[in-house]
Amino acid sequence: MELQKKVELYVVRTMGEKLNASFDFLKENWKPLFKFVIYLLLPLSLIQGIGLNKVTSFGMDLSFLQEAGGNPLALLDSSLIVNYLLTIVCAIIGGAIATAIVYSLMQLYTAREGRLADLSMTELKPLLLKNVGKGLILTVFMIPVVLIVMAVIVGLAFLSLWTLLFTIPAFFACVIPLLYFTPIYIFENISIFDAFAKAFRLGFPTWGGIFVVALVMGLISGAAQVVTALPYQMAIMVKYFFTISDMGSEATVSVGYSFFLYLLAVLRTFGEYAGAVFTLLGVAYQYGHASEKMDNVTISSDIDNFDNL
Repeated sequence: MELQKKVELYVVRTMGEKLNASFDFLKENWKPLFKFVIYLLLPLSLIQGIGLNKVTSFGMDLSFLQEAGGNPLALLDSSLIVNYLLTIVCAIIGGAIATAIVYSLMQLYTAREGRLADLSMTELKPLLLKNVGKGLILTVFMIPVVLIVMAVIVGLAFLSLWTLLFTIPAFFACVIPLLYFTPIYIFENISIFDAFAKAFRLGFPTWGGIFVVALVMGLISGAAQVVTALPYQMAIMVKYFFTISDMGSEATVSVGYSFFLYLLAVLRTFGEYAGAVFTLLGVAYQYGHASEKMDNVTISSDIDNFDNL
């Protein structure tokens, strides 16, 4: 069977071609992609579902307590804090793993002679672990950056609310180029500070392209995530309405229904990770377009290879 033309990363493309490249890669490699997504992220979702259920249950109990005029602090306990932390930690790790899976497969797709055919976990593991580490470093780097920026915005707002007319648009304008930050740091042999600066250098001249790609692929990702989240939200609503009604159904407070909610929480969590694949691919090909357009990456690579002959 003849393989389709390889979907190269560093190519200047029109908007339609960038979106098509994402879907062409997905069409060709959906089996290994989702095999590793299921293999690596479903177990994490099983753990994260526990924390999500507890946090959701707390929100419901808090609503009932406030209606009854009770003290919300009465609901606080160590298990709630543990489950909040569990949910946050799992989300950070899961995001790093999801990003690493997509971008590691894109790297191997280019490097391997057979692309992703017959790719084993043993072969993927070294690059995957490296990219998961990079993803976690990115998270650690961005947390203080975001906190500082938010502190500045809030501080200026205390001085005058009119500053929000400048700070909010400026914040949004800078967030869009930062979507390049992750693919730059993962795909290139570059320090995190250089990757941060390069994201703005590439991002501002191609701002419109990033915005459109992120919007389109984000809508597709969001739609996929809504499909997997909707059953959980509906089941929670059923439990809520039966709890506040005079009928009070034992079915919604039974062990069986609680386990059913847990399974739906796992589905919702896994769907969030799986749905993110579309956005990750779209941003990656937008980055490849910007790199080729601004830096002539393939030409520079050809010159380096010629020098090494």
